[in-house]
Amino acid sequence: IYAAIANPKRMSRSILHVIVIAHPDDESMFFLPTIRALVAQETIWLLCLTMGDYDGLGKIRAEEILEASRLLGFNKLLLRDTLKDHPTKRWSVNEVKAEILETLQSAVGSDMAYDQITLYTFDAKGVSGHINHIDTCYGTRAIVQEGELRLSKESSIPVEGWSLVSESNLFAKYIPLFSWALLVLNFLIAVPACQVEDSNLRTYRLFEPRLNW
Repeated sequence: IYAAIANPKRMSRSILHVIVIAHPDDESMFFLPTIRALVAQETIWLLCLTMGDYDGLGKIRAEEILEASRLLGFNKLLLRDTLKDHPTKRWSVNEVKAEILETLQSAVGSDMAYDQITLYTFDAKGVSGHINHIDTCYGTRAIVQEGELRLSKESSIPVEGWSLVSESNLFAKYIPLFSWALLVLNFLIAVPACQVEDSNLRTYRLFEPRLNW
């Protein structure tokens, strides 16, 4: 479920969709339905603000997100390492905003291939409560509230943004046994037992056992 950050506008002729996350594996943990909905027909990039190096596994996690982005069908992966992954140290709004702006300005260039950029990220609760997720939301929101991405002195692209809506019921969020039971039942009834695993399961397994909420 998403809520508009700001500027939900008319459909544009050519939209660049960008998933903005804090760590490798966030895309697989939180954004798979959105990715699967967009990737078949739209241009979709993945912007990850860190290599997830808090535990010293940055190089491994960078390789994992590169493979995950390939499996999921992203058109481009933008992996950054200026901001540092940390469970208690905050990023300022300006730091996050600058990192996203500089990355997109460099990647998009000034050719005006797109009429609009749509950003997707966490909400102010961070979905899982991780402060890097929360600060990613605030930085993204600051860009969206300006209404445009400045590419040069002469050109800019309209920007809109959407954030995930965090589940406020912790029981339903972390122990959704009834929902899981219905999901498993539906899977057993509707899907042949011999069906080959899809890219969702393969991307989850890329990150085992390092899936970090």
